[in-house]
Amino acid sequence: MTEPLHKSSYTILIVDDDKDDHFFLRRAINEVVPKAEVKSFYDGTEVMDYLYSRDRIPDLIFLDLNMQKMNGRSTVALIKQDEFFFKIPVIILTTSSSLSDRLDLTDLGADDFFTKPIGAGDLISIVEKVKNRWLT
Repeated sequence: MTEPLHKSSYTILIVDDDKDDHFFLRRAINEVVPKAEVKSFYDGTEVMDYLYSRDRIPDLIFLDLNMQKMNGRSTVALIKQDEFFFKIPVIILTTSSSLSDRLDLTDLGADDFFTKPIGAGDLISIVEKVKNRWLT
């Protein structure tokens, strides 16, 4: 059986320790990908526990860098080194605009990198870019 070209629903994970960022990113995702199931996690340990406990692999992960317990660098490294998870697109969404962060994360296997925007319109634009690149 072949995978359909366009899925009717997606599972998208948000991993960020800021509840406000979850709120605004979830709103943008719901606007751009209305049938998405969005799940929230507040550090890398939580999302890795979730991934290891599920049979279904999510379609996309939005990941912050600076979190307690397990940060974004460690999380993306674990995901991309795992034979079951390495194909999940991991999108870094962080306040860091550092070129060295971008290069380090690319080396670790991050699939895309965006600096957190100020306005809701910018966030919607980022989610649209991610959807067009990774979910269609």
